[in-house]
Amino acid sequence: MCGGGGGDKGRAATDAAMRAEDERKAAAAAAAAEAARVRDADTASAAAAAERDAYNNNLNFATTAAKSRLINSLKDRNVFADPYMDRINQAVADQQALIPTNDKNIGSYFGKDFVDNVLNGITASERGKVTKQVNSKYSPTFADNMFSNDANDSYINKILEGQRTEATQSIDRARARGNLDDMGYSRALGRIGELSSAGFNTANNLADARIQGYRGSVNDIINNAKSAAGAYNLGDSFNIDDYDTQIANKQAEFGKNLEGDTNAALAGQTFFDIGDILNKGGIAQGAVNPSVTGTPNTGATGANGVNVNLLQRGAGQGSVF
Repeated sequence: MCGGGGGDKGRAATDAAMRAEDERKAAAAAAAAEAARVRDADTASAAAAAERDAYNNNLNFATTAAKSRLINSLKDRNVFADPYMDRINQAVADQQALIPTNDKNIGSYFGKDFVDNVLNGITASERGKVTKQVNSKYSPTFADNMFSNDANDSYINKILEGQRTEATQSIDRARARGNLDDMGYSRALGRIGELSSAGFNTANNLADARIQGYRGSVNDIINNAKSAAGAYNLGDSFNIDDYDTQIANKQAEFGKNLEGDTNAALAGQTFFDIGDILNKGGIAQGAVNPSVTGTPNTGATGANGVNVNLLQRGAGQGSVF
């Protein structure tokens, strides 16, 4: 019995030792597996870090190169890049945001199309600025306001007044000769007044053609400014002062030549037909002329013994005055 008990104890000890060994081996295997996992994780992390570094390096290189291309493209157009750097940096940042993480072909996002699009955007912005400047400076009525319709009225009135004075002097002489009585003279004066109004309208229409010519010249200058602004490209020279100078020169020319232009436009125009005026006066006063002495005629020979003409009033008779 004692021997059997000792055998059981030996087997138990052996089993315990074996279990301990198994546990040790299992622990060692687990430790080895954990060490391998850690090594793999470290390797993966290092690889990921290397990949991130490579991506960031490529991204930095691509964005720097893109900015350089844009700056050089502006220089090629003789345009200083500094005023546009904020716009360039923003365009590069916006494009960068479109790139998927770890994309291996970063450079393709900053190629020729990208550069052209940024330059086109800058050009459109600058073109809009100069176009706005022109439209703000030159309103649709700019030329009309510069050369008003009444700019030449004083010169027109000077010409009309000269002809009116001559017409008035003619009926004054006719009255002095006894060819017009008070009624006829009054009607002749009224006719002069009628012709004054009509004459001014006619003269104004003729002379205003010269004003329209100056307006047209200024509008041509303005249209040239608008065309240049609308076609503006980076590197182009656009200075609105150049167009202001042209307009100022045209305005000075207008002021200098206005009287001469008005006189030329009205040259040869007769606004007071003396025959018509005297004829209207003759019709108003009756069938015969007053006598030379102012006494109405009763026949071909007056009571004073002086022959006077008996005139039938009507069209075509004014010249006898």
